Amino acid sequence: MRSSIFILSLISALHISISSAMAGAPLTNRQVSQAVEAEVTSITERCCDYAYKEDPQSEVDMRRAAWDTNDCLIEEIKQQIRQAFTNPEDEQKMLTHLEKIRTNVYCFYGMLYSKNRYCAPDCGPIAAGLNEEELQIILQDMLKRLITLNRQNQD
Repeated sequence: MRSSIFILSLISALHISISSAMAGAPLTNRQVSQAVEAEVTSITERCCDYAYKEDPQSEVDMRRAAWDTNDCLIEEIKQQIRQAFTNPEDEQKMLTHLEKIRTNVYCFYGMLYSKNRYCAPDCGPIAAGLNEEELQIILQDMLKRLITLNRQNQD
């Protein structure tokens, strides 16, 4: 009887761990290894270094560099998707969802930061650029999840 309870507890814990790793909840430190964190940080730094190599001075140049950083992260995510999905149809669906996410994040956070009732008449250009930072956070989380998934299945 005791072993049955132990096995059920183990199965339950495993299910919770897997479902939270794959669900929308942020990954915990236990679910993301330090190696994955370091890899995502390294990728992000490389993307930023590339995007900001021209040392942007104007607001437009800074927003373009932020956009380029996110483009670079999206390319990394696409590589991870290609590794994780062997069915071309599923891979294409994931890539389509990725583009929709980018568009929706820009629209959502763009309105949140620049069109709210406290922005009279408007919150200015800095508020309009905050959606880039929000997207970067989401992209980094996607990378962590995909790299973790791909590494778990390589072992």
